[in-house]
Amino acid sequence: MSPIVCCFSELTDEGIDIIFDGINQAPDPRIITDSNIYIASLGGKVQEIPEESSPYPFRQAEYWVGVVAATHDSNFYDVVKLWADSIDKRLSKYGIVPQGPEVEKDHTRLKELKTKI
Repeated sequence: MSPIVCCFSELTDEGIDIIFDGINQAPDPRIITDSNIYIASLGGKVQEIPEESSPYPFRQAEYWVGVVAATHDSNFYDVVKLWADSIDKRLSKYGIVPQGPEVEKDHTRLKELKTKI
Protein backbone atom coordinates (compact mmCIF):
# COMPACT_ATOMS: atom_id res chain seq x y z
CA MET A 1 0.00 0.00 0.00
CA SER A 2 1.18 3.52 -0.69
CA PRO A 3 1.77 5.85 2.24
CA ILE A 4 -1.01 8.30 2.97
CA VAL A 5 0.28 11.78 3.72
CA CYS A 6 -1.39 14.93 4.95
CA CYS A 7 0.29 18.30 5.54
CA PHE A 8 -0.85 20.80 8.14
CA SER A 9 -0.19 24.47 8.76
CA GLU A 10 -1.16 23.72 12.35
CA LEU A 11 -1.54 20.43 14.20
CA THR A 12 -4.67 21.02 16.25
CA ASP A 13 -5.98 19.08 19.23
CA GLU A 14 -8.55 17.54 16.87
CA GLY A 15 -5.80 16.36 14.53
CA ILE A 16 -3.83 14.86 17.41
CA ASP A 17 -6.99 13.13 18.67
CA ILE A 18 -7.53 11.60 15.22
CA ILE A 19 -3.96 10.28 15.19
CA PHE A 20 -4.34 8.73 18.65
CA ASP A 21 -7.74 7.30 17.73
CA GLY A 22 -6.08 5.73 14.69
CA ILE A 23 -3.42 4.17 16.88
CA ASN A 24 -6.00 2.87 19.34
CA GLN A 25 -8.19 1.48 16.55
CA ALA A 26 -5.35 -0.21 14.69
CA PRO A 27 -5.78 -3.86 13.76
CA ASP A 28 -3.86 -6.49 15.69
CA PRO A 29 -0.12 -5.66 15.61
CA ARG A 30 0.60 -9.08 14.09
CA ILE A 31 -1.54 -8.04 11.12
CA ILE A 32 -0.06 -4.58 10.57
CA THR A 33 3.61 -5.37 10.94
CA ASP A 34 5.79 -2.68 9.35
CA SER A 35 2.96 -0.13 9.59
CA ASN A 36 3.39 3.22 11.29
CA ILE A 37 2.02 6.70 11.74
CA TYR A 38 4.63 9.42 11.70
CA ILE A 39 4.70 13.16 12.28
CA ALA A 40 7.49 15.25 10.78
CA SER A 41 8.09 18.88 11.59
CA LEU A 42 8.50 21.07 8.51
CA GLY A 43 8.93 24.80 8.06
CA GLY A 44 12.19 26.69 8.16
CA LYS A 45 14.10 27.27 4.93
CA VAL A 46 11.49 25.62 2.71
CA GLN A 47 9.11 28.47 3.55
CA GLU A 48 11.67 31.08 2.49
CA ILE A 49 11.85 29.85 -1.12
CA PRO A 50 9.46 31.75 -3.41
CA GLU A 51 6.47 29.64 -4.42
CA GLU A 52 7.19 30.11 -8.13
CA SER A 53 10.72 28.67 -7.75
CA SER A 54 9.61 25.06 -7.49
CA PRO A 55 6.45 22.97 -7.73
CA TYR A 56 6.51 21.98 -4.05
CA PRO A 57 2.92 22.70 -2.94
CA PHE A 58 3.31 22.57 0.84
CA ARG A 59 5.50 25.61 1.58
CA GLN A 60 3.25 26.80 4.39
CA ALA A 61 2.97 23.39 6.04
CA GLU A 62 4.41 23.04 9.52
CA TYR A 63 3.72 19.31 9.90
CA TRP A 64 3.68 16.26 7.68
CA VAL A 65 1.63 13.35 9.01
CA GLY A 66 1.89 10.03 7.26
CA VAL A 67 0.25 6.66 7.63
CA VAL A 68 2.24 3.76 6.26
CA ALA A 69 0.02 0.69 6.21
CA ALA A 70 1.42 -2.75 5.52
CA THR A 71 0.57 -6.37 6.04
CA HIS A 72 2.41 -9.55 5.15
CA ASP A 73 -0.82 -11.50 4.81
CA SER A 74 -2.94 -10.62 1.78
CA ASN A 75 -6.00 -11.93 3.62
CA PHE A 76 -5.86 -8.79 5.77
CA TYR A 77 -5.24 -6.27 2.98
CA ASP A 78 -8.80 -4.89 3.08
CA VAL A 79 -8.77 -4.55 6.89
CA VAL A 80 -5.48 -2.67 6.86
CA LYS A 81 -6.52 -0.46 3.95
CA LEU A 82 -9.80 0.41 5.68
CA TRP A 83 -7.87 1.37 8.83
CA ALA A 84 -5.45 3.64 6.94
CA ASP A 85 -8.20 5.16 4.79
CA SER A 86 -10.31 5.98 7.85
CA ILE A 87 -7.43 7.94 9.40
CA ASP A 88 -6.76 9.71 6.10
CA LYS A 89 -10.41 10.64 5.63
CA ARG A 90 -10.63 12.16 9.10
CA LEU A 91 -7.29 13.99 8.87
CA SER A 92 -7.81 15.32 5.34
CA LYS A 93 -10.33 17.93 6.37
CA TYR A 94 -7.66 19.61 8.52
CA GLY A 95 -4.80 19.39 6.03
CA ILE A 96 -3.35 21.42 3.20
CA VAL A 97 -4.25 19.38 0.15
CA PRO A 98 -3.66 20.70 -3.37
CA GLN A 99 -6.61 19.79 -5.57
CA GLY A 100 -7.93 20.44 -9.05
CA PRO A 101 -6.09 22.99 -11.20
CA GLU A 102 -3.46 23.56 -8.49
CA VAL A 103 -2.27 19.97 -8.79
CA GLU A 104 -2.04 20.22 -12.57
CA LYS A 105 -0.15 23.51 -12.30
CA ASP A 106 2.35 21.94 -9.89
CA HIS A 107 2.82 18.87 -12.10
CA THR A 108 3.44 21.08 -15.13
CA ARG A 109 6.01 23.14 -13.20
CA LEU A 110 7.71 19.98 -11.96
CA LYS A 111 8.01 18.62 -15.51
CA GLU A 112 9.46 21.94 -16.71
CA LEU A 113 12.03 21.99 -13.91
CA LYS A 114 13.04 18.38 -14.53
CA THR A 115 13.68 19.04 -18.22
CA LYS A 116 16.09 21.85 -17.26
CA ILE A 117 18.31 19.45 -15.32
